[in-house]
Amino acid sequence: IQAIHIMYGKGRVQDNLNHLERFALLFSALICHMRHPGLTNDFLVKARTPEAICFNDIAVLQHCHLAHAFGLLEDPELNFLLNVESEIATQLRKLVIHMVLRLDISRHMTEITNLTSAMASESFPSREEDIMLLLSVSLRVADVSWACRPQQIYGRWAEKFLEELYLQGDLEKVMGRPVSPFCDRDAVQSTRTELAYAYVMVSPLINAYTVLYEGLIPSWVEEGLEPNKQALRDKIGLTA
Repeated sequence: IQAIHIMYGKGRVQDNLNHLERFALLFSALICHMRHPGLTNDFLVKARTPEAICFNDIAVLQHCHLAHAFGLLEDPELNFLLNVESEIATQLRKLVIHMVLRLDISRHMTEITNLTSAMASESFPSREEDIMLLLSVSLRVADVSWACRPQQIYGRWAEKFLEELYLQGDLEKVMGRPVSPFCDRDAVQSTRTELAYAYVMVSPLINAYTVLYEGLIPSWVEEGLEPNKQALRDKIGLTA
């Protein structure tokens, strides 16, 4: 949510969104990892968990987050939409479902490609499909923005990121399953994992997004992502 706030303030992302879309993006950021088990979709599918079976192996975590969130709204004491026009509530639900399902990590590169292609049009983001893409990509940017924070903050996030991977690897070992990539705490070089994540997952997305919203470049790119990458390169002795 704090990342979305920065995107609204420095990036002026809200200039392309109406009031409902702005709120939907904030709400999606609030619930997009609700009751996250600390395991990947791939793990859940391979383990044939009840959640994977229920959602047919498709965006399992994302379906679970949405189900938990909207399930809570079935309680009248929690449902802030009770006095909202049904058409608006329905549209909000549609937007949130769209954004959260698109957060499935398997869609990461596709989303970057879609954004890059869409931005080639001079009319972007004027069409409804442009706005839907902008919303889903904005949530994805917020999701990885921890890698764009100043080094002291980034370091704390990186520790949590790596430990979540390692805990899954520990579980896979106990279960007698092959350990997922980057999840073996006894074999993985953590600095190289962080660097790979920054270069492969974060940089292409942030670079494409900041073409649209240059106001994010000073704080997220020049003061965050690039210094973090340089520090990681220095740590393992890479000069380029």
